[in-house]
Amino acid sequence: MAVLQVTGLIERECEVQLAEETVAEADTPRILLRFINESLSTTV
Repeated sequence: MAVLQVTGLIERECEVQLAEETVAEADTPRILLRFINESLSTTV
C-alpha cells in the first residue's frame, strides 16, 4: 500500500508516469526508485 501512495505522489510531483506493471514489479523501495530514476532520465 505504501508503494502505491509513494508512486502516486512522485508521479504528481515529478510529472512522470509509471506503468502499473512496472510498479507491480517493484518488490522493494530500492527497485521502485530505480524505475523512477530511469523514467526521469528518459524524459529529460
